[in-house]
Amino acid sequence: MSFIAKGIESDSLYVFPFSGGKDSLGNPIIKISSIKVNAVNTSKKVKNSKIELYNVRNNDNITITYEFNLNDIFDWRKSFGYILFPSSSSDNSWYPDIYINGDRNYYKNFEVKLTYPKKLAILTSGYKTNTVRKKSQKTSAFKVEDIRYFALNAGWDFVVNSIKTNKTEIFYFCPKDLTDVFSNVAQTASNIIAWYESVYGFFPLKHVGIVIGHKKWQGGFPTENVFYIHQGNLDTSFLQWITSHELGHYYWGYHVKSDGLSPLMLSSGIWIDHLYLSEAYKLSLEDTWNSGAYRAGMMERYLETYLSNVEQQVGLPAEQYKKLNFDYNSNISHGKASVGMYLISREIGFKNFLNIQKDILKKYQGKQLSTQNFIDYCTQNGHPFVKHFMKQWNNDNAIIEYELKNIKKLNKNNGWEYSFSIVKRGSVDYPIEIEVEDKSGNVYLHKTQGNSKKEIVKGISNSEPLSFNLDPKGAVPMWNSSHPAIQLNYIRALKRAGHTQVANELAMSYLKKYPKSKRAKRIID
Repeated sequence: MSFIAKGIESDSLYVFPFSGGKDSLGNPIIKISSIKVNAVNTSKKVKNSKIELYNVRNNDNITITYEFNLNDIFDWRKSFGYILFPSSSSDNSWYPDIYINGDRNYYKNFEVKLTYPKKLAILTSGYKTNTVRKKSQKTSAFKVEDIRYFALNAGWDFVVNSIKTNKTEIFYFCPKDLTDVFSNVAQTASNIIAWYESVYGFFPLKHVGIVIGHKKWQGGFPTENVFYIHQGNLDTSFLQWITSHELGHYYWGYHVKSDGLSPLMLSSGIWIDHLYLSEAYKLSLEDTWNSGAYRAGMMERYLETYLSNVEQQVGLPAEQYKKLNFDYNSNISHGKASVGMYLISREIGFKNFLNIQKDILKKYQGKQLSTQNFIDYCTQNGHPFVKHFMKQWNNDNAIIEYELKNIKKLNKNNGWEYSFSIVKRGSVDYPIEIEVEDKSGNVYLHKTQGNSKKEIVKGISNSEPLSFNLDPKGAVPMWNSSHPAIQLNYIRALKRAGHTQVANELAMSYLKKYPKSKRAKRIID
């Protein structure tokens, strides 16, 4: 394995041979036979179980030759049925970890040559440039640029096939008996990549690998140039969501970078995968977000956390949220953060928001994008609302809640005048739509400013106004929403938060009005 050293300072580089674990005698499982700099053996010494390198300069080529036994080395998920090393953590790396200035989290170019048994199928983060077969072994060369970690997946009698879409080659890695299933996954990915290219104008990878995931889990996870799709739910609608979701990470998290997959990166990617779903299923964006039918139910995740009265601050460091007794990553880093991004996009306009995303992808290619960078960009481009909203939304116990009060109607001059008050009850300011319908079926739509504790709205109708509906399109996760999908999100979230009795009673009441709702029936089943 070789890589280009970037950002080197004198005496600041060392190799850690224990990244693959230890044998029974306490020796590293990874056996390093040589370390060379620009093809010449380098001076080094072992100190505190680390191999310190000397006289290494910026952009030097470092080559490490080593071997290990796949039967002995640490397998981070044995139940997957194959050797799996995403290598994104220090305890799941199959190669000697390389540190610069005490940090392994930096970008480098890899050239990897592997010698392995013929029956072992290999898929890595790199593109295979050459394979030589000799007796019972293969030697394959892989190459990739500008990634942090190099993943390895190896399975006995697995298959590695590929299809092409425009400029991207898609590889899939699975057991032979699941070839048809994962061929379908790869074709789904191909269709989604083509859609991303049509919307954003490009796809950031020339090659991407899809690897079979856990048999019982649902969803997936990304690594650089490779993502994993679990087998627990391979229904077409779910597969479309999780595939578009994982592919979105290659724009938001890898093309535009952050320290790990930050809530900003996650929510930006979820916003675009929901735009894909809205077009694929011919739904409005509001209905794509509030129905939960084709994806992981981000509104429901956020509401569950709110109704559980646990920590809801967006952006907690991993060392803090891993100590919490609930799935902060799913419910807050994904759920709450993405709902907030959707609410921002709805207020500034979906087309405007898409243009913001496209511009940020150009300006921040290969660069870090922080939440403050995003706020500053939106403010400078005429959307100061974003700063105020995110400051409130990212806090603990953030909730949007408004009440409609003091409805007044007056028959006047062959028409009707009406008025009502919208009173803020929650902790977050947000403009709310109100739909008024009169006796003749005419509909009048109003929208509040969303910046005060109380607003009075006035209007004129042709005949007597009969109904006054808050949030008629189901856009806002608000308890008083008149939209049935938002109401159902709250009922389901109550059940998930452990408020079983009230959830069951509300679900039965809901079913009297909407008897065909399968999602409501599941609550009381």
